[in-house]
Order: sequence, then C-alpha cells, then structure tokens
Amino acid sequence: MQLEADRNEAFRPYFKRYLDNTYREMRALFITIFRRYGKVPPATLDVIVVLAYQFGLHLGSQTILGDEIGARVTPSELMLTFFRNFIETSPALDKAFATAPQGLEGE
Repeated sequence: MQLEADRNEAFRPYFKRYLDNTYREMRALFITIFRRYGKVPPATLDVIVVLAYQFGLHLGSQTILGDEIGARVTPSELMLTFFRNFIETSPALDKAFATAPQGLEGE
C-alpha cells in the first residue's frame, strides 16, 4: 500500500487517511498501556507509534528472522518482548508527570 501511495497520487489520500486512523488508534492504545503500568514513555508517542507500526510490518513473516533467530523465537514473541521491556524500563508516571508526553497527562 505504501508503494502504491508513493506512485499513485489518486490513492495517496486514502493511504494517508488509513495511516492517520491507524496511528490515532495506536496512540490511544499506548497511552492506555503506559498509564495502566503507571509509566511515562521514554520517547515521544509519535516515535513509539511509528516504530511499532514499522516493527509490526517488518516482523510480519517468520522468514524475516532467518534460521538462527527464527529457530528460537517467533516474530510476535520478539515484538512482545521488546515492548514489554520498553514499558518496564520506562520512568514512573508520578516521578515524571511534568514531562509526560502530550496526550498522556490528564486523559
């Protein structure tokens, strides 16, 4: 879809709308997750959302891991481990509330 949007001006607005909706929902999800764990994201939510989207796209197939890593773990296990560690090592919300990313404070 991304390549089509790059090449096809008529399709591009539809793809942008898809991305906007996807990123909005992912942002809400991460706000909920970080808040539930009482954490503040160590990066802006935009960075986290785009990273998660790209991470998900590139880990969509077991073949992306090769034989060595693919024999030990699945793409979904890698992704969940990464985000679990990312959340666990994030600063506590109560200590960093003043620097909470836009959308995390007060929602």
